[in-house]
Amino acid sequence: MPWPSSTGPRSVSGEVLDAALVSETFGWVVTQDELLATSDAGETWHAVPLPGPSTPQRAAAALDPQRRWVTTILGATVRIDHADDEGSTWSGSTLSPQGPPGTVTLAIDGGLVAALVQQMTSSQFSIAELFVTVDGVNWSRYEAPVASSLAVIAPGTVLIAGGAETNELWRSETLGTDWQRVSLGDRGAESITLGAPRMFSQTDGVPPVTLNTEPRSQVAFLVTTDGGKSWCRAGRVTVDASTGPGVRVPAAVTSPRRWFAIEPGGASVYRADNAGRGFGQERASSLPQGVADLHAASDSVAWARTWIGSCRQGKTDCWLTTGVFRSRDGRRSRQPVVVSNPKPL
Repeated sequence: MPWPSSTGPRSVSGEVLDAALVSETFGWVVTQDELLATSDAGETWHAVPLPGPSTPQRAAAALDPQRRWVTTILGATVRIDHADDEGSTWSGSTLSPQGPPGTVTLAIDGGLVAALVQQMTSSQFSIAELFVTVDGVNWSRYEAPVASSLAVIAPGTVLIAGGAETNELWRSETLGTDWQRVSLGDRGAESITLGAPRMFSQTDGVPPVTLNTEPRSQVAFLVTTDGGKSWCRAGRVTVDASTGPGVRVPAAVTSPRRWFAIEPGGASVYRADNAGRGFGQERASSLPQGVADLHAASDSVAWARTWIGSCRQGKTDCWLTTGVFRSRDGRRSRQPVVVSNPKPL
């Protein structure tokens, strides 16, 4: 049965592994052993225990309060469980990848659910398998061209961004039976880190792209109007941070015209309301250093997932605290809505 509701900020014993703000009101947070959901952007929380053992090797996805999906890596297999009743009853399937699973990424659009299982390999390789279901029960397995970020468009289009150099975008119209690498023009020749496209329809979508430029990194946004067959750059902004190869500057896309980026240190937020024709910079407050990712549901409501490390004596006696901070004033000020107990490093 679901655990009782509680008023935020919610304290959790496990690490905050992932979070998503799906709408202005609905969002979710997953830890090692529970899935928390909110219907008021984080004022109150409803938690359900997750099936299987407590483990940090989990991923989750949910588009509405009723239907929820959770993956758990169990040795050489991946367990995928889903619930259609807010998590009261779970049922699932066990997938057997050909290689040892390292991470799992989930994507949902309508009845189409996809799980990208990346194998544990060296950083020189990007090997993955794609598992797809349209009924929640029967899964089909396909070879994936690369591993990293995933997006799907019902009924049968799959987009994967990643690769060993994090600069490849692949597309399939057949749920993964065959793939075409999408040309990014001169973007594909730069040192870039692609994010997952945010699709707003079967045709329109926007992915954020981190440009690993010196001395400061940039965030660019690509736009498609043909379902991902072609992309054009619509705008870029320079941030007060320098990221290395394979590291993304946290960014969010709330509509085909409204885009955001935030410095990993949490000092400034960059915002475009005109499809990238100009970005404004605003100082953020009440946000700790260590922003892992950003989720913006509208012009005013957003979440930032954080990882905060601290040491009491030099580089010894160190601890990690994870959490979710919420903004309701256009991302300028934030308050915690989920905070984990400190974990020794």
